[in-house]
Amino acid sequence: LFHLSVLLLQIATAMALPLIRPNSIISSANLAISYVESCPHDANTDELVTLFIHGLDSSSHTWRRVQQSLTTPTIAIDCRGCGNSDFGDPDEFTPDALVADVKSVVDSHPLLQKKRFVLVGH
Repeated sequence: LFHLSVLLLQIATAMALPLIRPNSIISSANLAISYVESCPHDANTDELVTLFIHGLDSSSHTWRRVQQSLTTPTIAIDCRGCGNSDFGDPDEFTPDALVADVKSVVDSHPLLQKKRFVLVGH
């Protein structure tokens, strides 16, 4: 499995495809909020980053093909309770809590901190 991962990484590098990297942060509610980052090899870190937010009952995977087609850095989050993110207390599954989770990602990610970015959602 490791050798397959290395081979796929080498192929992606040779084809100049963006690398898709999963990661997570701890939100202000102490939940793990997962996200997937795509940064093409030739992308400038000063470029405008696109932050993707999926609809309910979906995940960051919704945006995978879009992320792969863009030449600028992108981040797609898994909202709480979706994808690889923690669900947390069902009583706290509110619009305000979802906004706080997104704010936690923006405040903690170096490509988004104190910068302008494009926000895309559905």
